[in-house]
Amino acid sequence: MKHIGNLTITSANAGDYAGLTDVTGYLEIHAKSSLPVLATVGGYLTIRAKPSLPVLTTVGESLSIQAEVALPMLVTVGGYLTIHAEAALPMLVTVGGSLTIQAKSSLPVLTSAHGVPGNLIAISDYGLWAGSNGLYYAGCRKGFTREQALKHWDREDDRACLYTLAIGATS
Repeated sequence: MKHIGNLTITSANAGDYAGLTDVTGYLEIHAKSSLPVLATVGGYLTIRAKPSLPVLTTVGESLSIQAEVALPMLVTVGGYLTIHAEAALPMLVTVGGSLTIQAKSSLPVLTSAHGVPGNLIAISDYGLWAGSNGLYYAGCRKGFTREQALKHWDREDDRACLYTLAIGATS
């Protein structure tokens, strides 16, 4: 079943969507639910309660994870990725926007973020992305050169120290 428009899953309707395959708008999950055949969310996806989404492959816009989740087949997130609860994303390859990572997460095959191919080289609330274009990205920090990044994180807090070491290791 394809749902046209936006959808919110609550405890009152959680059992009504077992046959859901696609949501064209946004999807908010507020109650424990099982969506065993949901493959695509066209808009953003917000997860506030533990769902079962075993075949979800694509989120067209942003993904906000606020409850523990495993998304074993998710490959693409079109916008930003925000992780506030434990998340397993073993097949995630592409995130179109920024990475906010504030909980344990698994992103072993991520090869593109901020719209740029590269590598996730450090995590401290935000993922530090080393783009194949030679630029560094973290949170809202867009496209610092190596020198700009080292200057920006030239301070003594834990994140700055971690990012500076990670940037130094990439040269």
